[in-house]
Amino acid sequence: MTASNRKKSDNIKRIMKKKSRLKRDEHLIHKMLKEDLITAIDKHQAGTSGEEPSEVENYKEKYVRLLAEFENYRRRTSREKEDLIKYSLEDFIKELIPTIDNLDRTISSILPNTKKDPILDGIKLVRDNFDRILKNNDVESFSSIGNPFDPDLHDALMSQDSDEHDSQTVIQEFERGYKYHDRIIRHAKVIVAK
Repeated sequence: MTASNRKKSDNIKRIMKKKSRLKRDEHLIHKMLKEDLITAIDKHQAGTSGEEPSEVENYKEKYVRLLAEFENYRRRTSREKEDLIKYSLEDFIKELIPTIDNLDRTISSILPNTKKDPILDGIKLVRDNFDRILKNNDVESFSSIGNPFDPDLHDALMSQDSDEHDSQTVIQEFERGYKYHDRIIRHAKVIVAK
């Protein structure tokens, strides 16, 4: 079992434990609150209670508040579980991206005027397969050249004087940036015009 598969398996086990704890906690809270409420109502109806009628209202209010808090807890854990599943491949993709970069460097290092080379064609085919796999898993690279610098998308490695470009425009890209669903998993490494 690879490290990423082991990590994925651990995440699934963690989700299942959280789910079982959630059900157990929900059952215990309902049971405790129901017992408290029933006891208060029984005492009030029997007239043997030294409690004021407002005491029953306090129990009802306490029950409603705890129920609302628990519902919020359930929604939050459900959202966390969905995110954990949605982004489960993130670590694997982060490990895969440098390999894709190396394929791109290999392709660009081969002279463009080279005659039909079956090795180059094979490398391009592998690179295209990586693109297809990434696209099928909602991973996309984004182009930065010519766009305004955005610190949420770019890491500026340096700035450079340029008469051709507006200030704060990306003029060169060292590494592409990648998005996974709606998250940036790697910022583009760029040079920005002064």
